[in-house]
Amino acid sequence: MTGKRRIYLDNAATTPVIPEVVQAMEPYWNKTFGNPSSLHEEGRKARVAIEDARRTIAKLLNVKPSEIFFTSGGTEAANTVITGGFLELGWKSIIITQTEHKCVIKPAERLSKHGVTIVKVPVDTTGKVKLQELQDAITKAEKPALVATIHGNNEIGTINPLDDIAEIVKPYKDVYWLVDMVQTIGHIPIDLSKWDIDFAFASAHKFHGPKGCGFLFMKEGLPSIPLILGGAQERNMRAGTENVAGIVGTATALTWMTTNLDKHYNYLLNLKKTFIEGLRTLSHNIEINGPDYEDSLPTIVNVRFPNIEDPLILQMSLDIEGISASIGSACASGATEQSHVLQAIGVSPREASIRFSFSPLNTEDEIKETLHIISKIIKI
Repeated sequence: MTGKRRIYLDNAATTPVIPEVVQAMEPYWNKTFGNPSSLHEEGRKARVAIEDARRTIAKLLNVKPSEIFFTSGGTEAANTVITGGFLELGWKSIIITQTEHKCVIKPAERLSKHGVTIVKVPVDTTGKVKLQELQDAITKAEKPALVATIHGNNEIGTINPLDDIAEIVKPYKDVYWLVDMVQTIGHIPIDLSKWDIDFAFASAHKFHGPKGCGFLFMKEGLPSIPLILGGAQERNMRAGTENVAGIVGTATALTWMTTNLDKHYNYLLNLKKTFIEGLRTLSHNIEINGPDYEDSLPTIVNVRFPNIEDPLILQMSLDIEGISASIGSACASGATEQSHVLQAIGVSPREASIRFSFSPLNTEDEIKETLHIISKIIKI
């Protein structure tokens, strides 16, 4: 007996690994299995695979291979910059936006217990950082300071204006800039040399690579700020035996996504338009949290249902009908309070909101079926 067909629309939480990535990773589990720190042939082959992957990623992002450091994902990378940077560079102030991911907010808040001043800059109703408030916060901050700005928001899809933020941040020689690119790398054009960013990070499982692998970009010339100690791996930036298969898979996935970037972007934008226009046809009460198309990721739509109070019931109803979507960030699943992102843009906690997120593997038929199921649920 076969189960009900599932429609997976939670790609901002994680994406399925594509066959090309599985094929690229497979030899590094049971054939080329050497420790890349070993000097014998098995170790040397593993080391070559890592450095080839590093060069591939660096070329795709227009940076130097020496500026890419492999991590277990975005959370580790963010913690490395925030906590490792505090230990090595001595942050006096950390300035973040209200809509940062918790992997930035939580380590920053912990440092407030150690005398670091934390400033949260407000955003407008679309989720964009308020630039004048950011300017004011940087001007007043005790230095050295770290500024953290999310590029593409993981809950509502808002894209922050890096060109404008760069003009504000970079005149200050004792202010460092960290950018969360977890939802943008692999999905929109990224040239990391364009904005003079100090730190940026990504997670492979957001662009059809493996879980548990990602990377930190750190601009050349900055001092080492390790968080994990115990070995000389990653040029003394991240101790621990490297995840060779995961690193190979990360480079393969990013190559696949970037090579097909324009095709994927246009395809996803059409899916998003079909979904939003369909929702507006279903009910004039349904609203989009954050921007709909302009300055927004094509992969994310956060939908508010004003006549439904409990988002968990709505999510469970979708799940029963075969639709995988989420209330907010997967990292905050199980939390009973409203999303801090939705709070920041003024969404009422008495109105249920659900995030739907797409990948190039989704189809227009799946979007239409989802709209049909939503119409049944809101009528009930």
